[in-house]
Amino acid sequence: MGELPDRSQINKLELNIIHKGRWGNAVVSSFKWANRTYILKDFSHCPKLFRYTVGPILVRREIKALMRLQGVDGIPQEPSRVDSLALTYLFINGRKLSEVNNKLLNSDFFIQLEALVMKMHEHGVAHLDLRRGSNILYRDNGSPAIIDFQSSIIMDKLPPRIRHLLQSIDLSGVYKNWLRFAPSSLDSERKKLLSAINRVRRFWVLKGYPFG
Repeated sequence: MGELPDRSQINKLELNIIHKGRWGNAVVSSFKWANRTYILKDFSHCPKLFRYTVGPILVRREIKALMRLQGVDGIPQEPSRVDSLALTYLFINGRKLSEVNNKLLNSDFFIQLEALVMKMHEHGVAHLDLRRGSNILYRDNGSPAIIDFQSSIIMDKLPPRIRHLLQSIDLSGVYKNWLRFAPSSLDSERKKLLSAINRVRRFWVLKGYPFG
């Protein structure tokens, strides 16, 4: 891996905007560098108060999680901090679940996704934003990938009961999407876990944020 571009070099690159973040979200772009495609997540456009308080925290959080998960197939590789407001990592070629033919989203895919989430947990990382499905990709080889770790939590120092809750929340995201796209193949035990977490979620007041 060669040296990645700094902020002054990135400002001169041709960026392909993938997602225009709202005031509290990163602008997500792709760019070419050394014949490879990278993703740039950049909070520098955000309002000043957010930019210099929450923005750096989210960059540090995502870098920390991705560094934990290096070598795990299906997780963005080669994360690098541009500065306190931006990070880059290698582009993963895939489509959001909503863009995929439902026939391809069968039980085999979701079993692989479940295994990927469990592998992530083995490395001490909880994602906490899998339920909407926009952070789950269907790759060209039919396997899953997981992106966007800015809501993630490192679980090392958490009590076992909290770790178990966070892991269950991630798995409920798998099962929610499984129920949506391949309902006939979701077994009763997984449905029970999904129902149990859905009951817990009723007491989470910050809808649209982790656990939301």
